[in-house]
Amino acid sequence: MSHQILLLLAMLTLGLAISQRREQVPCRTVNKEALCHGLGLLQVPSVLSLDIQALYLSGNQLQSILVSPLGFYTALRHLD
Repeated sequence: MSHQILLLLAMLTLGLAISQRREQVPCRTVNKEALCHGLGLLQVPSVLSLDIQALYLSGNQLQSILVSPLGFYTALRHLD
């Protein structure tokens, strides 16, 4: 039963990520690096490519970083 719940949660998370991808991406992506600095963002964007390895968020108005959407970016190795 717990495997079924985990599978359902994974499917819902993927569906949410895909639906949010239809929104305009506020950041520029270069070589798997998301350049999001100085955009006045209030939260981590959830519409970036899932394979980004670096995420640059300096110069924004973030007050807290939640696991979601940050958890979508499983290849992330550098967070600024």
